[in-house]
Amino acid sequence: MDAFDRVIRRAARREREEIPPAACERIRKTLAGLPEGTGRRRTQAAAVLFSGLSNGSPRIGKRILAVSAAAALLFVAIPNFSPQAAAAMRELPVLGPLVEVILVRNYLYEDKYHSADIAVPEVTIEAESGSELEKSVQEINNEVKLLTQRLIREFEDDVAQIGEGGHTETDLYYRTVTNNSGWFTLEILVYYGSGSGSASYRYYHIDKTTGQTRQLSDLFTEGSGYVEAISNWILARMREEAAAGQAVYWIDKELEGGGFHAIKEDQNFFFAENGNLVIQFDEYEVAPGSSGTPRFEIPREVYEEYLKERY
Repeated sequence: MDAFDRVIRRAARREREEIPPAACERIRKTLAGLPEGTGRRRTQAAAVLFSGLSNGSPRIGKRILAVSAAAALLFVAIPNFSPQAAAAMRELPVLGPLVEVILVRNYLYEDKYHSADIAVPEVTIEAESGSELEKSVQEINNEVKLLTQRLIREFEDDVAQIGEGGHTETDLYYRTVTNNSGWFTLEILVYYGSGSGSASYRYYHIDKTTGQTRQLSDLFTEGSGYVEAISNWILARMREEAAAGQAVYWIDKELEGGGFHAIKEDQNFFFAENGNLVIQFDEYEVAPGSSGTPRFEIPREVYEEYLKERY
């Protein structure tokens, strides 16, 4: 993430978001089919808001964002307002245990020298009290809370100590990468800038079939060769990209700190939509800042023989 990305993000928060008329009409029809009552009146009021947002010149990127936001609002609002809809949604087999991520706080600060945009997400679930899934969600929420509290505290310390003597920026963004019947992944991206900047990722995974949190090593049989197999595949891709002039990586040479030789057993990862494993590196972890935050999608055949049976 560079300065241009951050400017775009801030502008997006201030810009008017348009929803295409066709999408608004579909939303209105959905709302009209809800049972009578306070909930229906509230969601009909939301339809008026959507109608107002649909006016103006079309912007393709804004349309996609706005439709996604409208769909997300309906997914959250309809179950809250209609018990019948909530019951029906809980019965959808594709969802598995209902796990959602909500924004509980957004710490914002900006002056001439310092800025912060720190989102504080929280994972929510519908699960039995004391269940393994509930424990895993609480563990994730505790870690995220400690992380965001630390970032806010360190940012405020920088503001007090540096003052007008320099510029700093701290941002935290999040997204739900996967949320299907068997798996949940929350991605958190932290950016810190002071002169130069750095970006780092954190991933929180839950195996919904067991309710347990997972890391990369948990996917593979103990003592298997998954680290070597995945590392060798990544190294080969790095060499290809370097030879083509597409990127620079810290490989095949002795560097202070060792350079990149192999992934860690608990390396950052997530699953692509097609099910392939994606290895994510932080900025400066395996390459200079000019190469950004490299990620590699690993074909399943590279590591399949080392996977535990249920994965």
